[in-house]
Amino acid sequence: MMPLLVFIADALRLAYRSLSERKLRALLTIIGVAIGPIALVAMVSVVKGYSNYILGQLEALGQNLVVVFPGENYHLTKSDLRKLSSIPGVVAASPFYTATGFVRVGSKEVKVTIYATDLDLLFRAISGLKVVEGSVPGENQPLYALVGYYVSRDKKGHVVYRVGDPVIVRIVSVEKGKIVEKRVTVIVSGVLGRFGSSPILNFDYSILLPLSAGRKVLHMKEWTGILLLAERASLVPNITREIQEMYGDLVSVVAFQGIARVVASIAHAMESIAFTTSLAAFAVAVAGVSATMITSVVERFREIGVLKALGFTDMQVVFMILMEGLLISLIAGIIGVVLGAAAAYVLAQRGFVIKGVQVTMVIKAKPAITPSLVAETLLVTMLVGIAGSVIPAYRAAKIPPAVALRYE
Repeated sequence: MMPLLVFIADALRLAYRSLSERKLRALLTIIGVAIGPIALVAMVSVVKGYSNYILGQLEALGQNLVVVFPGENYHLTKSDLRKLSSIPGVVAASPFYTATGFVRVGSKEVKVTIYATDLDLLFRAISGLKVVEGSVPGENQPLYALVGYYVSRDKKGHVVYRVGDPVIVRIVSVEKGKIVEKRVTVIVSGVLGRFGSSPILNFDYSILLPLSAGRKVLHMKEWTGILLLAERASLVPNITREIQEMYGDLVSVVAFQGIARVVASIAHAMESIAFTTSLAAFAVAVAGVSATMITSVVERFREIGVLKALGFTDMQVVFMILMEGLLISLIAGIIGVVLGAAAAYVLAQRGFVIKGVQVTMVIKAKPAITPSLVAETLLVTMLVGIAGSVIPAYRAAKIPPAVALRYE
């Protein structure tokens, strides 16, 4: 064991000496190899960071929540509510109304989404929804509302609306092909905590009202849809399938659990594409390492012949050359991971724009630079060094000592 460790240490010293004697060439080769890990870490970590953020927001929306929307020529009624409530696995159901409005927050008018529904069911279904000030209004308080974090205060954090303050909402809707505008006034019952940007629902820019406010305050005649709360997340696929069998094309069903699965599969595909794309840089690096090592072997022709004359075996010569290529790739890998992480944070600062149904939002998420990603990057980079050194090492091992000693 000790002779092997001594040989490895000697091989490392020889490799380091060889690189030190040819600093410029070694530096250029390291830069060429480092491009691969830079691209890999930057691209994969940014994609994974955004996907983790979006998946986290979808999971916070409730994995046991199912939303039923009526079709174009169909209206949901109390009969549908009873029918949907009776589906095995459904523990609660409530209709809901939605509308788009505008609220003056400081010097700007902010676009908000208004929801009127059973607020107790909503809070049971969506774990990330919290009240940080005030309380949840009861069903007999149709004029009282919960306002989103960025409805209660402006972007600078200055509080605009407190509990008990009136809020004037300008509601815009389309009725019989005409744009209708109306104003309603609600009283702040509570303020929601910061929820975070979501590609589907954005509670930071929302106003939540009791179900009774749908008709009494918003003056809406038809339900926008029905919320269903499953007993547990595993029952959601069965509930969704049964609704589709009962109604066919009359309604559309949305389950956040299913959306999360689709997003997860898309994110995995994007990570694979980013990884595959970065491999092109690694392929170029293999050629660069190979060219450097072939040149090194030619320059050390006589030295290799002396080593073989002193008793070095072909395998020991091969190992010595491979160690030099491995050292180049290891240094390049470490530099690439550091620069790739820095590049990932620069790219993430620009944000990711998502255009939703109600609002356009910019998501900013930290790059997911995980130990596994760093380990994979270093492993691939070291494999590049080995792959680029195999042919030069084989050529070095086949050098006849007598020929090498006469080489000038």
